Amino acid sequence: MSKVIEDAEHAKNILADEIFQRIFTSLEERLKATWKMTEPQDNEKREQLYYELKALDSIQKKLVGYVENGIIEMKR
Repeated sequence: MSKVIEDAEHAKNILADEIFQRIFTSLEERLKATWKMTEPQDNEKREQLYYELKALDSIQKKLVGYVENGIIEMKR
């Protein structure tokens, strides 16, 4: 089995893992709730929360990318 396919399987398992999903959802909800509660003049705090949300999104997209690469590799 190639490294790409192994990585795809691992990423797929991570994305399907119940604990990972709960942690991910919990973090995302907490960041969004905190963002909504910031004061209008608290630009720095909102910006930090925005970057944290983008980081979570990047992690998820990277894992999905590994899965997609594995699908492509298996079709070859």
